[in-house]
Amino acid sequence: MTRAGVALLFAAGCDGIPLGGAGGVVSASDYLEGVESATWRDNEDTGDLDDTTVLRGVVDDEGVMEVRRGKRFVEGEAVGSFTFSPEGEDLVLAAWSWGSDGSDKPTYFSRDGSLPGEEVKQDEGSCLLESTEALETYFGTFDFAISSTCEGAPAPDGVYWFAPGVGLVKADTTVFFLDLVAPH
Repeated sequence: MTRAGVALLFAAGCDGIPLGGAGGVVSASDYLEGVESATWRDNEDTGDLDDTTVLRGVVDDEGVMEVRRGKRFVEGEAVGSFTFSPEGEDLVLAAWSWGSDGSDKPTYFSRDGSLPGEEVKQDEGSCLLESTEALETYFGTFDFAISSTCEGAPAPDGVYWFAPGVGLVKADTTVFFLDLVAPH
């Protein structure tokens, strides 16, 4: 069995991790509720996973997901942070940092009641919300996810993918690349 097949079997057997879902109105709680930590790869290398170089994100008591590189979060090297803060039912990145880059201005990936295909305008930029089927990550394939392609927003230009109940599963931006290895 291939690594992808094993990952799919593992993903299908995990309780509480929805790999499918219906399209329609996007609600932040569907994507952010219960998200406490995640592990990502940060390159497009398809080789073997190196546990010492993965990125581990853990949400603290204030709702900030600190991201560190290393085999264990507690001993890892700080890389950046994300603060996802639902405002009503908006899906919003309230602040982010990555190396020497960052912003404390919010980026709205979706607004309350947004539907896939809608453009969310903000500052001088915008994010285009879309639904995605069969989103492949290192962790496995999500039958349904949403993506937000942002340009000129406070968050780095690029595409951000979210899966229901798992949160940010993939990002391909001008500042960072993330590919889900495991939700926790």
